[in-house]
Amino acid sequence: MWRTVAVIVGVVVVAAVLLWGISRRQGEREIFLAAARGDVDTIRALLDRGVSPNARDEHGKTPLIWAAMNGSLPVVQLLLERGADVNAADKYGVTALMMAANPRQRAQSEVLVALLDKGANINAADSNGRTPLMYALSDNEKEIAILLIERGADVNATNNFGETPLTLAAMFGEPKVVELLLKKGARVDVKTNGGDTPLALARKYNRKEAEQLLLKAGAKE
Repeated sequence: MWRTVAVIVGVVVVAAVLLWGISRRQGEREIFLAAARGDVDTIRALLDRGVSPNARDEHGKTPLIWAAMNGSLPVVQLLLERGADVNAADKYGVTALMMAANPRQRAQSEVLVALLDKGANINAADSNGRTPLMYALSDNEKEIAILLIERGADVNATNNFGETPLTLAAMFGEPKVVELLLKKGARVDVKTNGGDTPLALARKYNRKEAEQLLLKAGAKE
């Protein structure tokens, strides 16, 4: 009799564990989708059910990274309040701050500030060595770039291609960003892996104002 009871209890426990595992995985799938579409009510309900704010999808992305991609400030704030790791990175080294700095992902300065205020690493680098500032500059997102520079982003960080923030700014030719980078101490003598200096790139892409600012700062090809 006791053996039968033990077997039944064992089956029940195994079934419960399996059901919990299925429920957990389903909850995680739901929270990723909700974060991607900015559904704060669904995320709150899932968190209340015990879904982790630091769950990861198959690419290592967390709900916070998805929320930053969406540009949803309410979702970002809720996840941070509920314990989301502000510096979690996916398997490519991409963080929520990088996504918030990328205008292709509906970048919003409010999301960026919320992440920084909670301790996001402003100089984190992805697997290609790109920092949040480089993400902003790669798409010529002036306001985001200025915000990051003023918040202390490393103006001389170098990615795997030998590019620095000044290199990227010179390519796009945004004078205000180039001027601010120079003011913050960006080096003008750096070269990409292809041997191009910021001045050479400004000339290559016909960025006249950037070229003049670089020359005034002592830049040479």
